[in-house]
Amino acid sequence: MTTDAAPALRVTTAAEVRCNTEALGLNVAYLAKRWDRTESRVQGILRGGPQPIPDWLAEDLHAMITDTEERLETLIDGLNPGDDLAVYRTDTEYRNDLGNDAPYNCRWHRMLCARAAAEVDVRLVYAVAPKGVANPAEGDGVV
Repeated sequence: MTTDAAPALRVTTAAEVRCNTEALGLNVAYLAKRWDRTESRVQGILRGGPQPIPDWLAEDLHAMITDTEERLETLIDGLNPGDDLAVYRTDTEYRNDLGNDAPYNCRWHRMLCARAAAEVDVRLVYAVAPKGVANPAEGDGVV
């Protein structure tokens, strides 16, 4: 007997959720906002609470993993050895600089850039220098 039903999504364990969200650089505060849950609820999910991982969460996690891999490929394709690749210290810097084009959080962005730098010989630099600190991406001047 054959069926055209979509295959069931494999049940995702709390350990898989935690390992993957950590590998993506996504913190509890970001996940709570994204998933419209309290931070304590997200911490419970990541610790392996009694409830199974809901399908919507597993699907969102898989979508973030796929999106990250696609963004990584695009980033690498646009880099040349010796380029400077800008990263951000804080979510505020990240959002202020990239606005609505900033997916996820700055920790995710740093992880993405570090992975790209491992593939292409580029130098990671901060995009915005704090007051009184020279930014190598902007030359020798002090901001």
